[in-house]
Amino acid sequence: MKTIFKFLSVGLFCVASSANAALLQLSTSPVQSYGNQQDKSSNNTVSGNTIALNGNTWSSISGMFNIIPETTLTFDFMTSDLGEIHGIGFDNDSTIDPSATFQLGGDQVWGIQDYVINLQENVTYSVTINVGQYYTGMFNRIFFVNDEDRRRAVANSTFSNISVNNVSTPSVAVLMALAIAGFAFRRK
Repeated sequence: MKTIFKFLSVGLFCVASSANAALLQLSTSPVQSYGNQQDKSSNNTVSGNTIALNGNTWSSISGMFNIIPETTLTFDFMTSDLGEIHGIGFDNDSTIDPSATFQLGGDQVWGIQDYVINLQENVTYSVTINVGQYYTGMFNRIFFVNDEDRRRAVANSTFSNISVNNVSTPSVAVLMALAIAGFAFRRK
């Protein structure tokens, strides 16, 4: 009986500790132009879990993303040259939509403003967006915005360590509690 509880406790602990691990490997899918006429330079670099955009670049990467009410998007963001719009979101076509774009910064207002940061150059920001509070459903692409079409187009955006998390925090907490309870029960 103790062996069964030990096995269940270890299993629950492993599930709970990995429940939010959905790190995207961007280099496995080709980067596509996004936004039709918005993407002027298509100048981007992808390596593993990082995409760097330079100039006036709107890009997307295909995938299947099931956005539920509890879905969060987490990533690190950095720019060394501020642009007009730095943003991210999910979509099903190549038509830009402010209601799908989470703006992180820039001097032009576009999209959902709840996650705008007073961006400083060469500072990395860890960002968590509660995507499921804004829209839900199946999406076939994640998109990245580095807009700068009014000026000299030298802005850049680097998104890294991107993960899409569909497990709510209370569920992870419950699994962790069950695992700990199992360890404690096993000791008695």
